[in-house]
Amino acid sequence: DILNAMSLLLKPEGIMVKNEPYFKEMSKTFDFTVDAHFYDCPMICDQSMILGSNRIDFFRAVDNLIDHKVENLLLPEIEDYPNKYYLWHDYSTNDPTYDGSCDKLRAGIEEQRRDDDDDGFERSGKSEGIFMAIELEHCKIPLNEASSIFMTALSDLGFSSIEAMEGNSDTSFEVGVVAAEGYMLGRRWNDLNYIAIDIYLWGHFHKMDDLRRALIEAFQRPDGVSTTSFRIATSGMYGNNSWEKDKKRIGPDLTKHTRKCGHAVDNTPPGDEKPDTAEHKGEPLDSSAAGSVASKQREMAEDIGNIKDDGFSVADTLPVALGTLVDSFVPENTVVLVFCGLPEAPCLAADALSERIANDRIHRVYICSKSLAEIDFEDTDIDLHQIHECRQSIATTIKDETKKLAAASDAVIIGGAILDGEAPFAMANIFLSFWTFRRNIFQNETVHLLVSVAPDIQADIWRHSNIRKIENYIDMDPMTRAEILVASKEYDPEQTVMELNVLMLDCEDAFSKIRLTEDAIAATFSSTVHAQSMSIRGGSLLYRSVEEHSPIDFSQHDYDLAAGKQQYKEQKALGRQSLFQLARDKDHRDSS
Repeated sequence: DILNAMSLLLKPEGIMVKNEPYFKEMSKTFDFTVDAHFYDCPMICDQSMILGSNRIDFFRAVDNLIDHKVENLLLPEIEDYPNKYYLWHDYSTNDPTYDGSCDKLRAGIEEQRRDDDDDGFERSGKSEGIFMAIELEHCKIPLNEASSIFMTALSDLGFSSIEAMEGNSDTSFEVGVVAAEGYMLGRRWNDLNYIAIDIYLWGHFHKMDDLRRALIEAFQRPDGVSTTSFRIATSGMYGNNSWEKDKKRIGPDLTKHTRKCGHAVDNTPPGDEKPDTAEHKGEPLDSSAAGSVASKQREMAEDIGNIKDDGFSVADTLPVALGTLVDSFVPENTVVLVFCGLPEAPCLAADALSERIANDRIHRVYICSKSLAEIDFEDTDIDLHQIHECRQSIATTIKDETKKLAAASDAVIIGGAILDGEAPFAMANIFLSFWTFRRNIFQNETVHLLVSVAPDIQADIWRHSNIRKIENYIDMDPMTRAEILVASKEYDPEQTVMELNVLMLDCEDAFSKIRLTEDAIAATFSSTVHAQSMSIRGGSLLYRSVEEHSPIDFSQHDYDLAAGKQQYKEQKALGRQSLFQLARDKDHRDSS
């Protein structure tokens, strides 16, 4: 599709921006995608800007934001943003191997290679061409030297059958050079020191940029010459002898893609997969912001405790992950419900929380019977009546506990709920049934944090979809769902990968707090454990009535237009040019 085709034209560190809600489409095309959403826009109410890149991880690149000092009347200055993720609504990290994109690239590359080896191309009947216009201002080189400059540039780049023509008048000078693969035409206005160059190629398209660079370098003596150029794709010329080779070069080179597909597809040398950087006024645009992040993580580790370097385990990682999430999203005076399996079975989530918060804030909820604990996702004869009775029993227990707490305090009682990684399938269904609305059967206030722990994402796939179902029921913003993967940094295709599926309701700054969780894990486990949010998604956008809409109104005249007006005033129209191609109709066109 058009997005995939355009993505192949980007530099490795390039970013594509698309307005309107194209997050789903862009996230399939790029490894990293973010949706920046603007409310209170003039005229159009709200607007989305979707950013995609294969090398820039936006979630971490915000650590190195650069203020380009662009005059702006709609958005606040960077330093005035409430947080770094102020405008973010959605974020995604896409694995091109998992979704099949790498297979498509492999197939495309193999097809390109077969075409390169195939000399039996059949002509499609079309002719392709590229036109480029180059302008040189303040250029004092006489145009009568241009013939030799043109001829040298063309011959050095392998163009053939070159012939030059010249003409002049009192005010201008023209020179033309014709090759078998195209032509160049130069015009000079003597009193303006202005030269216009047209390049029209119907062969050797891939040499267009080299030709432009050679001409500009030749005409930029002495310094002070300013140049601009543009090009358009147009029709070409029949009878060109290089068309078979040119045909194979039309379109982007798939082997130069920047997706993370492994070295069978990606040309990046092994061990050298760091993202490219670009510099702006000496400041790096770094996708990882490794230095500053590592420093912050070390400082954070001092608050959390000793750094652990003894490898990845779910039991070791959960206290940091769940503890940070609860500290960030759950009010201090509330309890956290942990839905476990049988009383005698392990409940790692509750044990992990007990290392970070007081035990009287943790309320363990157990499945009612062994028979319910043994129900499997693939069972077809599930006793729904038994699950319903257990749900009523659990609901009664929770209500009794919250009544006791409510008698002692007027505060919100339940602040969070966690489904343990060992909780059985029946308990997952009971957990799901309690949180399908913001208001629940236990209290009128929202439970701000819901978490489902999947100790191994390859096992019990149903754990992955549990929080998603609750998200679909509640639907509306303010709501954020995150999928955080935690695994060993040492790559092993057989390794265990833990997933935390997190739903945050009516919370501000959810992105920053998810980032805080990632950094806390990295800080505690130093170089052994890696945590990354694969997806952070907001809910359905809020509807705002006309009375609630408060746009920042401004007009074009509120910007300083002096420079633009001065440039427009200084422009001089020296001529008009039209391009035509005349060709025989199909009945008279020969095979050449």
